[in-house]
Amino acid sequence: MKTTDELEYMIEEDVRSIKNINKNTKSAKILLDNLIKEKGLSNSKLGKELAMGNYIYEITNLSSTKNVSREKLLCILIYLQTDLNIMNEILQTFGHSKIYVKVEYDAVLYHCIINKFTLDQTNEVLIDHGFEALR
Repeated sequence: MKTTDELEYMIEEDVRSIKNINKNTKSAKILLDNLIKEKGLSNSKLGKELAMGNYIYEITNLSSTKNVSREKLLCILIYLQTDLNIMNEILQTFGHSKIYVKVEYDAVLYHCIINKFTLDQTNEVLIDHGFEALR
């Protein structure tokens, strides 16, 4: 049986961990928002171009608690022609796995990213390899 002090310590550790996750998510949102602006786009314009509506604003809004799927992030990051290292950093900071070439799906994505394929070209390659297109 754990003592009160041990339980309090465990709770404090959990709170610190949650704060770190929130801090990392906020930094990822800032990084993503800056990336969008560097490309000369606004959240609303990107949302329209990717048929995501207000979704881009929701995921870059610092007060939003919206969970972002890996597929949506990949769609946005590939559309923005993001460098692989930055893409992996953003994916991991949002709590997703980085591009891992030993996974067939990720290997296809890796090939497309390294060769600077557009989102449409990437989707064609994904479909050709039996995967669903990013949307």
